[in-house]
Amino acid sequence: MLNPLIRITVAGALAFISIPAKATDRPISAASLVIRRLASGRETLKFTSRDPNLLFPAIGSADDPANGNPGAVLVELFSQSESSGASFLIPPGVGNPGWKVTDAKTDQYRFLNRQAPLGLSPAKSATIRQGKLLTVTAATTGLGLDGPQGRIGIRITTGALRNCALFDGATIKKDRAGWFVGRHAAASALTDCSMHLSPFARPADPVVLTGNDVAQLIGISPNDLVAFRYDAGWVQVPVQVDERAIVSLDNVYNHVGAYGGGITVPAYTDATTFTGGDPDPTLDADDEIAFMAVDTGDQTPGVVGEPAGVIHGSGVEVRISDPLDAAVGYVYLFRQAGSLEPGAGQHYVDYQFDLLSGDYRSTYKINAGPNPEDTSISSSFYAAHFADRWIQDEAHIFTGGATGVDILDRHKNLFAPGNCVRSEDTFSGGEGAFVMNKNGPVRSIRSYVGANSGPRTQRDHIFYQRRQDIRTFLRVHSIPGMMDFFDYSPAAAGMRYRNNLNLAGVTIDGVPESVATVAPAWEMVSGPQGSLVMVGAVNTTITGLVPTLYYLDSATPPVTQCTGDAFAYGSSGLWINQTIPNTDPIYAGFQTVQGTRIIYYDAPDITVSDAEQRYRWTATPLAVTASNWP
Repeated sequence: MLNPLIRITVAGALAFISIPAKATDRPISAASLVIRRLASGRETLKFTSRDPNLLFPAIGSADDPANGNPGAVLVELFSQSESSGASFLIPPGVGNPGWKVTDAKTDQYRFLNRQAPLGLSPAKSATIRQGKLLTVTAATTGLGLDGPQGRIGIRITTGALRNCALFDGATIKKDRAGWFVGRHAAASALTDCSMHLSPFARPADPVVLTGNDVAQLIGISPNDLVAFRYDAGWVQVPVQVDERAIVSLDNVYNHVGAYGGGITVPAYTDATTFTGGDPDPTLDADDEIAFMAVDTGDQTPGVVGEPAGVIHGSGVEVRISDPLDAAVGYVYLFRQAGSLEPGAGQHYVDYQFDLLSGDYRSTYKINAGPNPEDTSISSSFYAAHFADRWIQDEAHIFTGGATGVDILDRHKNLFAPGNCVRSEDTFSGGEGAFVMNKNGPVRSIRSYVGANSGPRTQRDHIFYQRRQDIRTFLRVHSIPGMMDFFDYSPAAAGMRYRNNLNLAGVTIDGVPESVATVAPAWEMVSGPQGSLVMVGAVNTTITGLVPTLYYLDSATPPVTQCTGDAFAYGSSGLWINQTIPNTDPIYAGFQTVQGTRIIYYDAPDITVSDAEQRYRWTATPLAVTASNWP
């Protein structure tokens, strides 16, 4: 007879299997997903992953699909265009049809059902091989396949273990009515296996607006702002407000010396530093509101009641659109009544500012450093470390099975190669202060000033779950040039350096190779250690300022290594190899130079196409409009 699970919905499948309330999730890379329905009505599905990090249910455990309690495998499909999704069950039981369990050097489960889509399950076969392979073949899909699917996620649950993969963007090779083909999905496409399919294929990118964009909410307490998406019902999502104001640099320096120069700049405010809190403690026009693009959802249909816990009539609909692919998503902002947390129980990135001398306001040496730190930044995708104000000396990548080794020697700043008069070490050893240190649910912020004779030079680091934005505001007298580059550690050996002008790339191995010195639009280092994609830009009022690329890969470098170790493994980044006129606003006729570097932390061995995609993301920001709701 016809198998009763064909075309069953996700909710229906859950009635057949008890899923533990607390599951362990593992986004995995996947070789392929092919879903097809022929004109005859015959359907096929085949999924293959060879990710060595896939979760494997221990033989004899409760997660054992053949003999566990409850046993079985639940296969779920999540389509961007078919919100109901689909699922089917592969039941427990050893036999033929059924499961065969191999307890050997490499443990394996193998399911066969030659009668599919009849018999025990719509599944024809399934294989779970420890550290090697996960495949599912079925004779039905459960999806309508009446048109393009957009993106498809697959989640495979065995007991309390959930493996999942997402095929989107460039991994989609064919998407039309009756036929979907996805290949080479990256584990980094997903954060977990909750499988909310955002309208946007930008998993790392934030949405940042200001209070001015949501004038309806100006005047509320920042802690009262909450956000929701609509997914066939309200789902609270993390949001945070970062307060900004016109800040006196004299205040930032606690009026020590003349380092502030009597000037004011737009900056973040922080009551834990000498910057102080925002003079307007409510949400005001220049405060920033941040949430993630992946947390967006659908527009509310028709008449929908407000979420629980919000103040009636306070709703604002934020419409987000992607100029690259016309995708549209929505987030709804409300004023909460007191029972909700803006972070919605999430914390995407953790920033632990650890000043070794103790409390910042009572122990920080503003006049002259060093001020040693043991500051850490971590998410499920990466980790970084600071040893002093300007000294980032570690970078680890965890996503997609990356090795997690420390690939960074230093983020370096010099006048010129081998010119040690100024460096990140001398900057940290001179005068300086922090503007802000914030550990938020959506993003964390580290902002500081002080670079020797450029005491008003400022750098902001903004850390997201899988991306870091670095903004540098140069405010200094005329200088002979400027370098801002990453010097990698010996642990980065074997990675490959590429940029948009050097697509074939060169291997980072301590052996010198020639790389074009024209400033690239993007750079990438990639290997088993993981991948960094970096997009840089310089905005300036200086006519004729021409940034170039610096690159040196040498285990015995011909120039002095002013800081860090004695090597130059894949040292690469910005070099302005010309005189930069005065950029300090305390002097008349000053120019401006602002550098931006956006870093994506990605899975091992991503492609040039992936790097180009991330460049397009930064070059084409999401568009945002807001209006009263309802």
